[in-house]
Parts: sequence; C-alpha cells; structure tokens
Amino acid sequence: MRLGSTVKAKYINKLIINFNSKTFTNSKRGSKAMWEQVNKIRGSEKSLNTSTVQHIDANTLNAHFASMSTDQCYKIPPTKATAINSHQHQQFTPYSVLHMLTKACPSGTGFQTFQALKTLRSHGLRGVKLFDITESLIISRIKYAAPSWSGFATQQQLQQLQSLIKKLIRFNCLPASYPTVTQIFNTLDSRLFKKIENNNNHVIHPLLPPIKTTTHNLRQRKHKYQVVAQSTYQEKTFITRHLKHITT
Repeated sequence: MRLGSTVKAKYINKLIINFNSKTFTNSKRGSKAMWEQVNKIRGSEKSLNTSTVQHIDANTLNAHFASMSTDQCYKIPPTKATAINSHQHQQFTPYSVLHMLTKACPSGTGFQTFQALKTLRSHGLRGVKLFDITESLIISRIKYAAPSWSGFATQQQLQQLQSLIKKLIRFNCLPASYPTVTQIFNTLDSRLFKKIENNNNHVIHPLLPPIKTTTHNLRQRKHKYQVVAQSTYQEKTFITRHLKHITT
C-alpha cells in the first residue's frame, strides 16, 4: 500500500517539476534559458553517446513553423480549402499543429512544451485552436489517471498545479473561464464513478461499498452507499473520496 502511495507522490512531483518554472514569465529570459538547457542536454548526451534528435532547439521549431510566418493562409485559417497559386492549401487545424509539435519535441518536457506553445502563439495561432493544443500537450498530463492519484496530492502540490493553469491562462493558452485543478479532478471522479456504478462488469464495480438499507424515503439521497470510517490511506482512495465529496 505504501509503495503505491510513493509511486503516486513521485508522479505528482515529476508533473509539477516539469512545468513549474519561472523561466516562462519572460520571453527573452525564456529563450536564453532554453539555449542553456539545450547546451546542457547536448553536453550530457555527448558523454552518454546518445542522439540529440529527441530534444528541441530553435532551428527545429523554426523549420516546422516557417510556413506559418510567410503564408497568410496559416495566420488566418480559411473556412474551406483555398486555392493559392494553383495549389490547394488545406485548413490549418490543431491536429496538424499537434503533429508538428510531436515531431519537434518528442521528449515532451514541460520547458520544451511551453516554448513550443509560445512559438505557436508568436506565429499567429490564437483562440480555440491554441486552447485545444494546450489541452492535448499539458492538461492531458494532469488529467491522466487523475482519479487514482489526485487524492494523494498535498495541498501544496495542488496549489502548484493550479499555478500552472493560471500561468497558461495568463499566456492566453487557456480561456479565462477555465476550471480550477480541483474542479477538473472532481469532474473526472464523477465521470468515472458513473461509469462504474452503471456497469456491473466494470473491473472496479466489486469495490463499491454496500448499499444502504432504509426503512423510509423522506427525500432524495445523493448516493445509496454506506460510507464507513476508514484509515487515512483508504479515505484518499477514489471511491471513498468521491462519496464523501458528493455528500458535503
């Protein structure tokens, strides 16, 4: 049981360390820090005799996004395929950008992802398309298997994750009305719990607590399960945590 808790704590800390850096608050300082990071990576890779292809640099990004800065059809995406110089240029979609970003920074560290998003924004990508890419590259990592580990996150770790979301909102990579990290986790918990509750064949369904037996029915209950006092560790698990949340 403790081993599982340790693994979850390491995952949360790694998630926070990857993204929580002050170097993203200033573009010039961020560029300098990026090159320091690249040089450090290159130096360590020479000693380990590995390839530098897996790491981002400015030349790689510029090669992928050069067409965006020169072609107007990328800065202002057309609603349909537009004929330019007798060639068909397809609509600029978040998925094509995501494909280019995956090629540009396959190692996917937090620093590289932020630099890639800032490069996209500087090349004219705005609004919903940029939001979709941010969701796919960064928020998806926070949401990944969140019901299994979010209960073990400390208050400080939750605040650090929330500061990441605020930073993305400040950079216009997410809408101002984007939910907080606690709201994200509660939504994911509720979604998974409904799937478990409505599917008797779900692998977690046997772990649901027993159903309460009541002799009267005065009002609608928020759930029908017995919530008994458990250990501190068990109270942080997904089912118990969610049942206590919806009753408060």
